Amino acid sequence: MIAEDAGDRTGILADIACGCEQEAQRASGNATRVVVVRTGIVLDPREDALATPVMPFQSFAGGPFESARQYLSWIHPDHGVSLATWLAETPDLEAARRQRLEGSR
Repeated sequence: MIAEDAGDRTGILADIACGCEQEAQRASGNATRVVVVRTGIVLDPREDALATPVMPFQSFAGGPFESARQYLSWIHPDHGVSLATWLAETPDLEAARRQRLEGSR
């Protein structure tokens, strides 16, 4: 598990994510608000997001799953919609973020 106050991550995925977020911030201006959100994969009981990657393993064509103790970050679609709605309706997100971080110390 990685805590929110953990330092910057390193590696190619971190570089790609940070590069995308920095590029998105270029669109920020007087008439435009940019909100960067990192969520996990969307998992819905009506849709099987894991069916495709699991298929080779079920056919004994994939490698081992190691210890099966890996973490998978995910979000339910309803929560994703609620998050997007809250982001759209909360104009001063930086103040809310600072308040939350200061309150968690």
